[in-house]
Amino acid sequence: MKRLLRLVMGIALVAAGAACQDAEISVERPAPRLISIVPSTVWNGCTAIISGTGFSTVAGENIVTVDGQAVAVTSATANRLTLTMPEHPDGKARVALTVDGKAADIELETVYAALPDLETKVTGIAPVKGYAGDVVTISGENFGAAEGTVVKFGDVAATVQSATANSIRVVAPVHAKGAVDVTVISNGKTMKAPSQFTYMVFSITSNAPTAGGEGDEVTLNGEGFSEVADDNIVLVNGQKALVKSATETSLVVVMPDNPEGKYNFTLTVGDKTITGGEFSYGGAWRVKTVLGASAGTTQDVAGAGLNARMKNAQDIVLAPDGSYWITIRGTHGVWKMTNVDETYTLSKIVATSGDDLLKNSFPWGGDFDSKGLFYIAGKGGSGRASCVLTCDASGKVAEYAIADVTLANVMKVLVDKSDNIYVLVRATAGQGFVIKVKDGKVLKKWNLTAKLYEMMCFNTDETKIFVFGNDSGDIQLIDVNSDSAPVRIAGTGTMHTDADTYTDGQEGQPLTATLRQCEGCICAADGTIYFTEIKGTVRTFTPGAGGDYSKGTIRTIAGQPYVATVKDGIGTAATFYYPGGMCLAPDGKTLYMIDGTGNGTVRKIFYK
Repeated sequence: MKRLLRLVMGIALVAAGAACQDAEISVERPAPRLISIVPSTVWNGCTAIISGTGFSTVAGENIVTVDGQAVAVTSATANRLTLTMPEHPDGKARVALTVDGKAADIELETVYAALPDLETKVTGIAPVKGYAGDVVTISGENFGAAEGTVVKFGDVAATVQSATANSIRVVAPVHAKGAVDVTVISNGKTMKAPSQFTYMVFSITSNAPTAGGEGDEVTLNGEGFSEVADDNIVLVNGQKALVKSATETSLVVVMPDNPEGKYNFTLTVGDKTITGGEFSYGGAWRVKTVLGASAGTTQDVAGAGLNARMKNAQDIVLAPDGSYWITIRGTHGVWKMTNVDETYTLSKIVATSGDDLLKNSFPWGGDFDSKGLFYIAGKGGSGRASCVLTCDASGKVAEYAIADVTLANVMKVLVDKSDNIYVLVRATAGQGFVIKVKDGKVLKKWNLTAKLYEMMCFNTDETKIFVFGNDSGDIQLIDVNSDSAPVRIAGTGTMHTDADTYTDGQEGQPLTATLRQCEGCICAADGTIYFTEIKGTVRTFTPGAGGDYSKGTIRTIAGQPYVATVKDGIGTAATFYYPGGMCLAPDGKTLYMIDGTGNGTVRKIFYK
């Protein structure tokens, strides 16, 4: 019986559920609610947005009125309506909304007003400097159309490319260099830009230095360069130069390799190219330290480059095997410099020890004979008599005896092609002299003046000897085939004592030059004599027409008088501490010079 009752009740519930599914379910929409209208001040035809709740997403089902005038809704969401405000007199207006027959609980109030005047103004220009033909953008507000817009740079009208409400693009017209006002006429209003436009002249006005060679750094001066180094393309004779640094007015470039000659610089920045400046390849003497260092030393140290050390190096002489022998007076020795692919190395040939011949000999200027034997001027001192010494490749030192002559302060030995030996004796007091010696016997003697003389060299064919003074202020010329007394060939005879009295003299008049103590000299194949002065310079003495030195010219090619520092560089930009002995390399062009007293270095001097 209970089971039958449960079955009847279940059937009744299923039937009731089916009846509910067949019946319509009705949900009542709530009335819309208005929150705000934006903008709060409107004008005829403007777009307004109404915010609230309970809106229909179907635009036409939202009935909006403005003071009873129906307004179409252009778009709708559940809480946002967009519409175009109808014409209405200025003043307050009421906005109402009805959705699905239900009115919003409140109305919104807005205010109609006349459309405000929009201010046209210029806020800036970019770029603020450039060239005729550059495109300049003028920024601002409420500009008119391009057809009615006028832009002037100074008094010159520019071409207007395009215009929007916020920017105008124009082409800068041709104008002279300098800053000009930029004037804009738009919507009937004349306005001046807050900044001027500066016309530049893309140019190279100068360069320094004006001569040199590959690898030199040159500064280009001008205007209109890019401040980004790589944006400046610099060519010299078609070869690209590396731009190391850049500003708007200067570039530092590294010169490429080029043949000798004069070339202009070609610079390209963007779409602009100019040519200017001038640089001469092969027009400058250069100085480079290749061996030793100016740091203090108390001994000689073998090594390469700046790691080598020499105490009071004095003379340097080219050996028959292409090496360079260096006399070192400070530690009384002979050392050797070799050059392999511009790697310079110092090694010992012989140094003083015990009571050997080198001790206290103060080795000065030397030379080689035809057999490769090295002759050394032993200046002497500290109980050691002045003498002439010889040294072979093994480092064996011997004294070269000269009969019937007293030596005092021997300064330099020269050996000609016939192995005749010439010895410069400065003497301790009184008159110095030069002697010609063969097999230990004096063949000739030339007395010098009562002044002191320090160094000497042959001319190209070894028929003349030039003797350079210590305090004599001149150069004496000896004819080796004559017994005639030496002749003053250059110098005033009064040495310069400071930078104010230093002069190369007049061209073709070597007697007008002032001279100081010379520690090194050498004659090149073309007859040019190179000589050093301890007060900081390297100079040349070139003969006049026909090889006449009496009409020659003295010039300073490197260093500065009375500037005792050590700095590599070009020409007089380089400086020396104490220029000493010098020689020519096998190429006949490159000079090597001892520099320094106390701390010896070898300086390479070359023309490039």
